[in-house]
Amino acid sequence: SILLNNQTADFSNNGQKKSLELLKTLIAFGGREVGEVRLCEALWPDSDGDVAHTTFSVTLHRLRKLIGTDALLLNDSRLTLNPEVCWVDAWEYERTIGKIKQLLNTRPIDPQHITKMVEKAIDLYHGPYLGNEDEQPWFLTYRDRLHSKFIRCLLDVCTYLERNQRYDEASHLYEAGLDIDDLCESIYVKLMACYQSLGRRAQAMKVYQRCHSVIKAHYGVEPSNELQTLFESLKQCA
Repeated sequence: SILLNNQTADFSNNGQKKSLELLKTLIAFGGREVGEVRLCEALWPDSDGDVAHTTFSVTLHRLRKLIGTDALLLNDSRLTLNPEVCWVDAWEYERTIGKIKQLLNTRPIDPQHITKMVEKAIDLYHGPYLGNEDEQPWFLTYRDRLHSKFIRCLLDVCTYLERNQRYDEASHLYEAGLDIDDLCESIYVKLMACYQSLGRRAQAMKVYQRCHSVIKAHYGVEPSNELQTLFESLKQCA
């Protein structure tokens, strides 16, 4: 959603919906110095140059009326969402991921601090970018990029925590990760191993059962061989 002065903006009529689509596409393309031609090709692919330019200008004018003239900067036919007056959760999320990567490369690492940073990233991410929208190619590209950063960051930090035998913090983050993406088998594997290290065999087996149910329902297949092997080893320890 879009907030203006702490109020949800109304994009209900047709003209406003196209303005909102322009804003979403601008963010998906990076939000900074995005060429007018690129935006027109994405939003009005069947319009020729002059018609597309006119439509772009009208849509941009409407969007500026909705969110403020200063919010959108157009220079040399390149559009930027002004970061000085606009806050975008996806941008803050990526900044947070960047800070976490820096922390992982710094010694010594404060486990509590880096855990809180990952929790912040999870709160900011809260699922796929425009997950309920039509799957436009430019949305999918940005969505996949944000998701890949989320999974990589989560696994890297939790691996560090496990190496330092901080299994409780790691399991907490893995569980939070599954609340975001319950189809990621890598998280299930790591969480099961984490509970195994904590001596919580029953919880580890419940994780597998959850994974089996979700994967079977979504894909119609069994979980990976790695997960099944880990599950069998847990049963043998009973």
